[in-house]
Amino acid sequence: MKHETSLRLFALFICLIVTGTVVSSSRAEATSYTITTQVTAGQGWIDTVESSAAVPVGTTKHFRLKPARDQMISDVQIDGQSIGPMMYATIPWVTSNHTVSVSFEPFDQLKASNISTKLTNDTRILLIGESQSIQKIKTYL
Repeated sequence: MKHETSLRLFALFICLIVTGTVVSSSRAEATSYTITTQVTAGQGWIDTVESSAAVPVGTTKHFRLKPARDQMISDVQIDGQSIGPMMYATIPWVTSNHTVSVSFEPFDQLKASNISTKLTNDTRILLIGESQSIQKIKTYL
């Protein structure tokens, strides 16, 4: 037993010297990772099949964030880092577990008008990041 362990350590040492890397046969490579989605405030949803889904390694995963009626997107975070009030989030080339969080807030015309351009009397185009959404806004708001 001692002799076998010594030979393994010696083989790993030689591999490290020759290639500069340690080879371990006991650790399997992951074939998929989990992306967890969650709504942290307000009312709305994230368009995905499941709230926690296994995604194959190397896949690009897209999410559409949808506020409920009379709500707007307040913030979107990927792994705790804010990306702003986006309508879409993308995780390219998945190589680890991730969390996508979105918070919604009640619709605020002043905030929305800061990021919108008026098209007609009651239609505005909301520019949020690179996403565009045409929404009817009631004239009394």
